[in-house]
Amino acid sequence: MRALVLGGAGFIGTAACKELMRRGVETIAAGRQDRPYGTFTSYRQVDRTDLDALRGVLEEVAPDVLLDLAARGPADVEAVNGAFKGERYVLVSCDEWPGAVVVRPGAVLGAGDPSLRIAAYLQRVEDGGPLLVPEETYRQPAGLAWSKDAGFACALACDLRKSANGVYEVAFEGVSLEDLMGAIGRAMGKEVALVPIPSAELPPAASPYAPTVRRSDRARRELGFEPSALEDCLAEVLAWYRTVRPSHPGYAGRAEELKLAAGR
Repeated sequence: MRALVLGGAGFIGTAACKELMRRGVETIAAGRQDRPYGTFTSYRQVDRTDLDALRGVLEEVAPDVLLDLAARGPADVEAVNGAFKGERYVLVSCDEWPGAVVVRPGAVLGAGDPSLRIAAYLQRVEDGGPLLVPEETYRQPAGLAWSKDAGFACALACDLRKSANGVYEVAFEGVSLEDLMGAIGRAMGKEVALVPIPSAELPPAASPYAPTVRRSDRARRELGFEPSALEDCLAEVLAWYRTVRPSHPGYAGRAEELKLAAGR
């Protein structure tokens, strides 16, 4: 089988390419920036907004499966649908698309998280101060997913031996923001003091994960997906955090958060 992965050098794309390669799939990654090496069979540099160039790559590679992690809207999806002649179009998206198998992860975290949202929590747990959380939702499932799990689900959805269709949710099983903070605290050897406050009073950067229910039942039943343990994800994330020392921009307002917590 041959797979073309648009966005194959990105955050989830790297994990998906690794899993496809592990399964013996010829994996051609593609993206706007040149990538002379990586976890893929070969690489094509293409800007997907250049429709002629995109059609040229699709004709040259002639993939059995197209995995699209770089679609930004309906125009991107429609352009691919009109040019792709293979057997299955797999799309990572929050929306359902006719004719595509959709992998829908929640808020994705992992080493190298470009959003730095997980760093926002790691920094606050590390400094030892109280952590503000939305009182209405901090005990609800947060819809979080490890980038490795998202890549795994993508590879499963690309498997032509499986009769995949529709939308497949990907997330840790029932992990709430409270669960995440407790696990981070245990991993870092820190006491975590959560201060629940109404969402309307919560500074926007203090708690960047919003609760979104993600159920993996259908992905389990039809694709064979099983979410990893949160602790395995955090071991990777903490190794990255301690080496790179990333800082979320919202941490600049930490002093105001601590004042707000002290007044509760």
